[in-house]
Amino acid sequence: MASAIKAAKENDVILISDVDEIPRASVLPRVAKLCRFAKTIVFFSQSWFLLFLDVRVDKREQVVFASNGRSTNLNNAKWLGTFACSTRLLRQHYRGGVNGIWSMKWGNHHLENSIVEDAGWHFSYMGGINGLLTKIQANGMTPYSNKHVQDLQQGRFADCILRIETIGKNHPEELLEHPESWSHLMIQQDSLTELASRLETFLAQQESMKE
Repeated sequence: MASAIKAAKENDVILISDVDEIPRASVLPRVAKLCRFAKTIVFFSQSWFLLFLDVRVDKREQVVFASNGRSTNLNNAKWLGTFACSTRLLRQHYRGGVNGIWSMKWGNHHLENSIVEDAGWHFSYMGGINGLLTKIQANGMTPYSNKHVQDLQQGRFADCILRIETIGKNHPEELLEHPESWSHLMIQQDSLTELASRLETFLAQQESMKE
């Protein structure tokens, strides 16, 4: 990424995103103006889906993201994901690392940068039990416990209350136009219960291996 930044023009707009954070294309002209003329870092507020493409986060029970001052707290049902800024501004911050910009959004404090609402999607932990285990291994996260099993049985996950949402206007056009191509990542009857059962089995196997 550092090599790409060296090749970029001063007024170019650069988007930085995790692979499961998808910017909404229609907001990009507005984002570009903010980056170039307001000379600000822009964070994308994105609809947040967990475990399945049609299971949306309805509420998170703790403050996760900083406020940008326009309200007491950012809507915790949304995800602050992709961020954008001009090459010039990114170079100014790059000495401290891009992660320094990324970390601005976390915590209970004011975020002195622009936030664009309805700016895309965050599809996290996709892929059922294999998706969960892959996430653990990739992030070096603390292994799950029986509490997570109980949460899944109650329609919750990762301190989030989940809501099943029919594929519609809140989803990318690709899902609207070709839902059959993505049906393997959509929730089915008893999917959360089955996921809880498989996670419980996995945890039991892990315990037996320790013994």
